[in-house]
Amino acid sequence: HNTDRSTYFFMGRSSDDGQAPFVSGASGTGSSTTGESRSTGGRSRHPFQKQIREIIDTGGVAAKDRVRSVLQMSIDWFDLEVGVLSWIDLAGSVQRVIASAGDHPKFQEGSEEDLSETYCRRTATQSEPLMLENVEPQGWANSAYQTYRLSCYLGTKVLVGEQLYGTVFLGSRE
Repeated sequence: HNTDRSTYFFMGRSSDDGQAPFVSGASGTGSSTTGESRSTGGRSRHPFQKQIREIIDTGGVAAKDRVRSVLQMSIDWFDLEVGVLSWIDLAGSVQRVIASAGDHPKFQEGSEEDLSETYCRRTATQSEPLMLENVEPQGWANSAYQTYRLSCYLGTKVLVGEQLYGTVFLGSRE
């Protein structure tokens, strides 16, 4: 999998209904493919970021459709199988798929899972993104691996304001 590419998703409130989050930009500090650190200062210096901005800026397209497009572009870019935006209820231990791209039977829009059976349970509670490669069915990841069979996972939490909304993640069974 192409894990040497850095991506940052920033979420906001959808202008469609004011409730659902949407990708509002992509910028940040990351490593280039040569390993040098850089700050984009809010400008898209990378073709991936430029493509995300083009999707976000597309007028007349519903927020959920823009999110699906960004997820599809992301799984294509990283050569992964599935991309998901999920809503998480920590108190109720529930994860609901809000938008998805790719072909994985467990990640259909509207589906709900017990949060304790997901990789996102850790992603939602830590400050840094979570990246897993060559996951083995052992330790804390065992139940998630048994449920989803994802051997590769790249996820980060989604905040609306300062409140946890959920996660956005990419993954693959191979």
